[in-house]
Amino acid sequence: MKKPLLLISGYPILDEVELKIHLEDNFKATVFLKALEPDNKVLPVGLTIRSELSNSTIIIRIESNVKIETLLNTLDDLLTCFSTAEKCLRAIEAKG
Repeated sequence: MKKPLLLISGYPILDEVELKIHLEDNFKATVFLKALEPDNKVLPVGLTIRSELSNSTIIIRIESNVKIETLLNTLDDLLTCFSTAEKCLRAIEAKG
């Protein structure tokens, strides 16, 4: 764990979240990872998102020293983007 950027009453204000999403195959994982990338570009100060692909698993790491609400909203945004990408891919597969 990284050193906290801010201490209040001796307690660090730094949260870390790791989200792992396992998909059927590497191609789908790559598609979903690319769908999530635009959301990671403009972030509030104090929020860092890193994502990587390991086989067919997307790993997203979020480090935050912002309000917990901001972190939760960021997670919600990422999951909403993932859900939308999943629906699009299913629709394409159904027509294919």
